Amino acid sequence: MHMKKAFIVGIDALNPKLLLKLVEDGELPNFKMLMEMGGFSKALSALPAQTPENWTSIATGAWPGTHGIATWGRRLPNVPVTEYFGDESMSSNLCRAEYLWEALARKGLKSVLLNFVGYPPTTDKTVYIDWFWRPGRWYFEICSAACYLSRDSLRDLTDAGAPVNRMLEQTLLIPVEITSKTENWKSLPESKSLPLSFRMILRPVRPGKDVTFEGLLIDENGKGYDTLLICKEKDPGEALCRLKTGHWGSFCEEFEVKGKKHVGTVRLKLVELSPDGARLKIYRSQVHLTSEFVYPPEIGEELTNRFGPYINEAVERFIHVLDKQTVIEEFTYQIKWIANAVRYLMEKGASLYMMHWHLLDAIQHAYLSNIDPTAGGYDPEKAEEG
Repeated sequence: MHMKKAFIVGIDALNPKLLLKLVEDGELPNFKMLMEMGGFSKALSALPAQTPENWTSIATGAWPGTHGIATWGRRLPNVPVTEYFGDESMSSNLCRAEYLWEALARKGLKSVLLNFVGYPPTTDKTVYIDWFWRPGRWYFEICSAACYLSRDSLRDLTDAGAPVNRMLEQTLLIPVEITSKTENWKSLPESKSLPLSFRMILRPVRPGKDVTFEGLLIDENGKGYDTLLICKEKDPGEALCRLKTGHWGSFCEEFEVKGKKHVGTVRLKLVELSPDGARLKIYRSQVHLTSEFVYPPEIGEELTNRFGPYINEAVERFIHVLDKQTVIEEFTYQIKWIANAVRYLMEKGASLYMMHWHLLDAIQHAYLSNIDPTAGGYDPEKAEEG
């Protein structure tokens, strides 16, 4: 007998009014198909209407008074309100109700979770891809996403009104110094113009050691700088990545975090390179572990080998500093990775898939005030952008 499968696709902050409008405008044909195949309704939120208690209610079918999760922590009778365990608000350590996948496991059925509540794992019948942890923080992240810029490219962003100072403080934007000093490089490749070099630094979000890469800009066709080489040492013959403008590349590198060595994925796009080499912009995706972001970890390694680097934080924090095409490409990469990985795992006999995707929430923080005149950050001049 063919076993039915259940897919619970959780899209955080998917506003029903906005969804209906976009469906009616013909912008979301797949949502329209799903709504016509099934039903569509607003839902009554658990109170207070915040992230942890509502996702835990979805995961358990229980109200906060039963599962114990309320706001960013746990609230129990006769327990001081200061003891709320904020870092564990999505954790199985605090939840007092049975999760749906635990109930299935009791019947011998398998499940797949992606970026969901309920960690650490409580059953070997469930594959956990990533953990839904804290706002703007990712449990298995090694380095946050970043954009590396030359002085001229950084000045362009400042002139365009981008929040440069704030992003510099958060190390989301990282200046690089381009130099023509390449005497310490080995076997420089042929270049119609004098090669230029710079250094890229990747800093772990937790205590650890910085990882440094050497960048080399060359002119292959005599029309100006058009190629970027990323190397571990100053040796182009051992380049990890070779990029033309508009192209992506990826590789793996060893990182040391909290005294332990881990292998992480590095994914880059050469967004901008001017012919004179003065303007350089490189977007680097979030650096994630290659295997430990999945339980069991051997499945994580398999998914990375099959579908490429996993990323959770997409490009939402760089909407104001990157071109629209790059933003769309990064979103598309993340969506396709999820779809491919989930299909692959579900075809191996799982009965339940549950996911939480926070992208729309992040995008709305950046843009929603532009289309709502009652919003505190509404600016009529940005209404068209919204």
